[in-house]
Amino acid sequence: MQGADMKYPIIIAVILLMLTSCKSDTEPVRIGVNNWPPCEIWYIAKQQGYFEDVPVEIIRYSAWTDNMKSLYLGNTDITHATYFNAMYFADKGEKARIVLSSDTIEGGDGLAAKNGIDSISDLRGKTIAVEINTDEHFLLYKTLQRQTSRWGKLSF
Repeated sequence: MQGADMKYPIIIAVILLMLTSCKSDTEPVRIGVNNWPPCEIWYIAKQQGYFEDVPVEIIRYSAWTDNMKSLYLGNTDITHATYFNAMYFADKGEKARIVLSSDTIEGGDGLAAKNGIDSISDLRGKTIAVEINTDEHFLLYKTLQRQTSRWGKLSF
């Protein structure tokens, strides 16, 4: 890693060091992650020794909602989440701070569909699977919201 590539692991290490000042020496900083490529930065930072002096436990969740709930239940100290997930839980009264943005993606989100579904209107009357309260749910909801005046009620 060189130059700009080094700044994210260093920023993460500094944040973790600041957070560990409140914890005993034996308790690890618990980091919640998901099966999402940007979350791998935590494993890379640990593997490359950025947490040498800080005990770190990386906890992988299969669902975003489980990861976020874990933070608010006190089972993790830090979570790697999207802005939408943080805002969704903040809207429900949960308190957290966004301290680092690991990436910004513009135009990288989309919907995957079977052959024969070539437009949003082709989804009418179809069964749609989506994990509720995730970025994907929000994207789908906002996309389909434009169609509701013509389609009627939508349910997930």
